[in-house]
Amino acid sequence: MQDVARRFADRSILIAGGTGFVGRRLAAKLLSAGARVTLLHRGRTALPSGCSSILADPWTPATLAVALKAHYFDGIFNLAAYGVAPTERDAAMMRNINVDCAEAILRHAIATRAPFLVHVGSCAEYAAREGSEPLVETDSLETENLYGASKAVATSILVSIANEAGLPCIVARLFGVYGPGEAAHRLLPSLWTKLSKAGRVPLSPGIQVRDLLHVDDATDGLLALASAVATTGRASVVNLCSGEGISVADFSRAVARAMGAPEGLLGFGDVALRPDDVLHLVGSTRLLRNWSDWRPQLSIDAGIEEAIAGLEQRNG
Repeated sequence: MQDVARRFADRSILIAGGTGFVGRRLAAKLLSAGARVTLLHRGRTALPSGCSSILADPWTPATLAVALKAHYFDGIFNLAAYGVAPTERDAAMMRNINVDCAEAILRHAIATRAPFLVHVGSCAEYAAREGSEPLVETDSLETENLYGASKAVATSILVSIANEAGLPCIVARLFGVYGPGEAAHRLLPSLWTKLSKAGRVPLSPGIQVRDLLHVDDATDGLLALASAVATTGRASVVNLCSGEGISVADFSRAVARAMGAPEGLLGFGDVALRPDDVLHLVGSTRLLRNWSDWRPQLSIDAGIEEAIAGLEQRNG
């Protein structure tokens, strides 16, 4: 990945959503590669050091257009999204941020002839289905779940407009991402918090299978796709994932082992499966292999150890 990272040296890069979990890690990677990083943000969260900033509040197509006016960048990453947190369920806000504002950022990229745009999509864009076959980019898309449906609509709109304009644009559908900096309610941090206190952790049966990437691998993948798409004149959508599944139960056991905690504290079955819980969510990497030779570098065990070290450091 060092060769890929060097391609961003002394480049002016805009990140929308750069104060989030993945965005902060991406900003740090780009800064370490020598890029000049600007964050497009709403001013609600402290910014990573070393970045310039453009403030747009409220986050609407009109305010984004004003804020970005007269700014040119050598590349744009859009990680801004609404609906990931369980409390974010405002349908109007979801459409505004996930669809309309994403299009506004794309329009700016087209108007300024940006060399590339990487838009971060989601595996939630895929419609629920039975079976264990890997999800491919042409599979049926979500129409009922608000978050997944809004992200799927955005993907369709962005790819269509970018192809018509000849803008190199890639929608990278991320699957499960974990690691230092993720929200406290997510699986690994919640396991760490309870197991650190030798408390029982109420869990579902843990039979759900997920495709997981450490945040460092995810951001390396975004950089690799940005480098690849910049050489094309087209737009596309691609899964950014490992292509391998691990059950929630096995992931939880790996966390307990890394902490030296008794597996008996893992309360599998204490919580019922949600009626809408997808049992198998693993992506196909076939198309990804056509775009890049990027591969995840961290195994699940190594990634968990790194994440736990980050939690321990952050929490003293």
